[in-house]
Amino acid sequence: MKISFLIHTVYGIGGTIRTTLNLAEELADRHEIEIVSAFRHRAIPLFDIDPRITVVPLVDTRPKSPESARKHPLHQRPSEVFPRFEARYQEYSELTDQRVRDHYEASDADVVIGTRPGLVAYAAEFAPRGAVVIGQEHMTHTITSRSSARRCGRIF
Repeated sequence: MKISFLIHTVYGIGGTIRTTLNLAEELADRHEIEIVSAFRHRAIPLFDIDPRITVVPLVDTRPKSPESARKHPLHQRPSEVFPRFEARYQEYSELTDQRVRDHYEASDADVVIGTRPGLVAYAAEFAPRGAVVIGQEHMTHTITSRSSARRCGRIF
C-alpha cells in the first residue's frame, strides 16, 4: 500500500513534522511512504528522514535556489482551493494548487493524509480516485477558533 503524507513543510522543525516522521517511519516497515512537502524553504531538512521515505517538495521558496518559484506568476496569485480561514492561507497560491493537483494526478497513492485543515482540503480535492483521505489537526482545540472549526466541518 502506498501512503502519502501532505505537509506544509518537512524542512523545518516542529511537532507536526516530528509526529509525521514518526508515523511515516513506523509505516515504512510495511508500506511505501512518501512525504509531499508543499514548500521547501531550506536545502536539507532539520530532522533526519528515514531513507525508506521518499520526500517530494512541490514549491521551492529558497531565495537563492535556481528552482525557486518565489517570482513565478502563479505564485503571485492567491490559492483557489486552500481555505481562506486557514492561518497559512497567505503562503498558498495558484502555483501551490497546481503543483498539488499535478502530483496527485500522477500518483498511485492508496491513502493521502493531510496534516492541517487546508491540506486536508487539498487532499479531498486532489487525492487519486479511490484513495482514502485522512485529515489530521495538530493544533490544540484552544488555538482553533470556533468559526474556523465550523468552516472545517462544512468543508470536510
